[in-house]
Amino acid sequence: MPAAVGLAAALCLGLAQVLAWLVGIRGVGGLEAYVLAHTDFLSALTGGLAIRSGDGARLYDLASQHAIQSRVVAPYFALRADTTLPYIHPPLEAILIAPLMGLPYSLIYALWVVLAVCAVLLSLRLLTQALPMARPVRWVLSAASLSYLPFHEALWLGQSTPLVLLGLCGAYVALKRGRDGWAGVALTLVALKPQFLPAIVLLLLLARRGKSLAILTGLLAASSAAYMPLLGLDWPLHYARGVADSARGGARLGEYPAVMHNWRALLLQLLGGWAPRLVTPALIGVTALSLGVLVWCWWRWHSTAGRVRVARPAAEPLPDLLWALAVVVAVLISPHLYIHDLTVLILPVWIIASRATGGTWSPRLSRAWLAVLWLVYGVPLLSLWPAAPSATVVVPSVLCLVLTGALLVAAHAREPQSPPAPLAA
Repeated sequence: MPAAVGLAAALCLGLAQVLAWLVGIRGVGGLEAYVLAHTDFLSALTGGLAIRSGDGARLYDLASQHAIQSRVVAPYFALRADTTLPYIHPPLEAILIAPLMGLPYSLIYALWVVLAVCAVLLSLRLLTQALPMARPVRWVLSAASLSYLPFHEALWLGQSTPLVLLGLCGAYVALKRGRDGWAGVALTLVALKPQFLPAIVLLLLLARRGKSLAILTGLLAASSAAYMPLLGLDWPLHYARGVADSARGGARLGEYPAVMHNWRALLLQLLGGWAPRLVTPALIGVTALSLGVLVWCWWRWHSTAGRVRVARPAAEPLPDLLWALAVVVAVLISPHLYIHDLTVLILPVWIIASRATGGTWSPRLSRAWLAVLWLVYGVPLLSLWPAAPSATVVVPSVLCLVLTGALLVAAHAREPQSPPAPLAA
């Protein structure tokens, strides 16, 4: 019965969000107008047109982006002189979209949405294969994932976070199967949003996954070199400068730090009004603490080899709870993270749910964890309240993530640290 209720609730919420999306598109005059006026995909179209026009050397120049973006939106409205939605992602999205720029913008957007949906479906397929659980639980988790508000936000906005989720799930499953090379390949998708990489790379460094890191580094270096004929030899410097300029641009460049779902936003909400000078040192402190906790959890797992006289093989799968914690830490410490980026939490939620429903934990602990998972699922819905102050959404969301991370640390500390069996290929 609880599974049936959860499945029905998730399906109803997913359907309601799709209907609201369709009504919103109709209300603004059609899909083309919606894409240009109400999505982040406008920045990707701007980058694609820059590449298509042979102006790739100035892809990250804000003045050039403003001029190109004015051309993109010209059929519908005039872009304000002091406003631009900058393209600050790595070049891959712009390069993929550039050949399609002769098509209607609505069709390009639709193709991107289909790609995002396929990425999440493939992610769920990988998780289903890697995490055994009862069929009713699997159906509820799949429905909850597909109706998760951040995922729908990613679709509405034309964001690449679903591809990042696919990269994380691909790397997790590949390492679980002892395929370190494929893990490095999968992590190149995570590089679409490089702010997620530090915690994951740190975990792989600690685990001495040199092959994965070498392949990731090699592929990123090769792609960087491949971009140079289009973007110029110094494009990485222009990219870094463009990201920095965007971060300093504030609202006129679509930057709203106080509404993000990370440590930065929580500190701005709690300290920004009365002690703004404390925000930066406090942010440095909690970021270091978060990474330190991840290191401690790895060290505790690794050091048990000496106590129990177990020689851990180099290719041994990392504990699932350590992977879940790494993703939560990656979200909290990310300097740029809006609600759609919470889509990546689908990975740790599946890992935790497999423990909570698989008999690994006591019934009481399992029920408590399931309540936490429903909080992770439900708290983002606060953003649907149009009149809600940003703190009403951000503070509960980040505190929920902190609670999840703390409970993961406690669960990892309680769990037997014997080597897990690798997943069959």
